[in-house]
Amino acid sequence: MGFVQGLTEFLPLSSSFHLHLCSKLFGFREVKLKESCLLHGASLLAVLIVLWQELKDLAIDAFQTCFNLLSEGIPAWNEVLRSPSAKIILISLPCLLTGYFLRDFIKRCNQNYLLNIILFIFFGILLPLGFIWNTNTKSISEINFSGMFLLGCVQVIALIRGVSRLGIVLTFCGFLNLAFDEAFKFSIILSVPIILASFGYELYKSLKDTFTEQKSLIFHREDLLGFLFSLVLSYLTLKLILLFLQEANLIIFAFYRLILGCWLLIRLYKDKAKV
Repeated sequence: MGFVQGLTEFLPLSSSFHLHLCSKLFGFREVKLKESCLLHGASLLAVLIVLWQELKDLAIDAFQTCFNLLSEGIPAWNEVLRSPSAKIILISLPCLLTGYFLRDFIKRCNQNYLLNIILFIFFGILLPLGFIWNTNTKSISEINFSGMFLLGCVQVIALIRGVSRLGIVLTFCGFLNLAFDEAFKFSIILSVPIILASFGYELYKSLKDTFTEQKSLIFHREDLLGFLFSLVLSYLTLKLILLFLQEANLIIFAFYRLILGCWLLIRLYKDKAKV
């Protein structure tokens, strides 16, 4: 499972869909809470290693923005909206809030296998359309409030298995005409608050289960191997895709999603016809 997570987390493929697919097709058991915590921790660590300089600059910008807001008050709001760190936070907020308060609804959606396949196909088709539409004329600094709101909303949709957070953000960055190279790195950075929140919530739930239900939090050898595989593959995937990044390369994944999704629909139809 660490192999699948590491390979798909930073590609427009939906890592959660592929993890579930492995259990459906190959009989692997579903990922347990503590294992999911480790896998998300590995993905987060890979981003921190690869994009350390960018994340450090964002942290400095966040401190400067907070200081300006506290010292100048309301007049500093225009500066806040231009701040890269503020953009990240504002775009991430709808997803974080929805993920927490509507978690039961999202869980039900994620249990609907047919819905997951349809979303996997639909947003795979939408991916190249975003690239075709894109004029690459705007930078990330030019995103206005309506653009931030749109990206925040599409991240909410990506909470449902099969969508792919990276894929849908890249697609709508294309519709906003954002320069592709900047948009891809921005999409990866946008994943940090979401992965961090998932990691924190799963760690909290694991610790709660340990103390209230006397479940073991001991990590076994296979858990640690999964973490290691996920970390190494996440790191390599990120490094390689940043080196060989082109829109044409990512369109390959759109074809992959269409072919795999259609095959899964046919397989699901045949399985239901047998019943």
